[in-house]
Amino acid sequence: MGKCDCSEKYTGIFCQDFTCPKHADGTECGESSGFGSCDRGSGFCICSDAGAALDPKTACASKLCPKSNHEFDCSGSGTCVDGVCECEAGFQGDGCEDATPPWGAIIGGIIVLSAASACALSERSASFASAPSLAFRRAERV
Repeated sequence: MGKCDCSEKYTGIFCQDFTCPKHADGTECGESSGFGSCDRGSGFCICSDAGAALDPKTACASKLCPKSNHEFDCSGSGTCVDGVCECEAGFQGDGCEDATPPWGAIIGGIIVLSAASACALSERSASFASAPSLAFRRAERV
């Protein structure tokens, strides 16, 4: 009986099982090093209890980011770099779970405007402090 020539994502006599990501040690999910094991039904790594904070997408080789799982990183709104989310424009938070308000943020009771938001206000509507983001101190309706 012959063996099928499987594509990279599949394995088994009839290519019926998924392969999993390879760890730096050359094994799927770092199985020989005890980092995790491969779930052949899904093709995802199951990281060991000792590596519970490890990312199954990287074969249990790097830290898992907040709001991440086997399908997406950082709420789907950022990139995971060794356990830290780098959020896409328009998102913030440890796991990029919060949308950045278009007008900026409130810090210590002061509304902090982005440069674009500050430019949209008329000259007589507010006074500003110079900083990378401009602080909105007082506003009047125009």
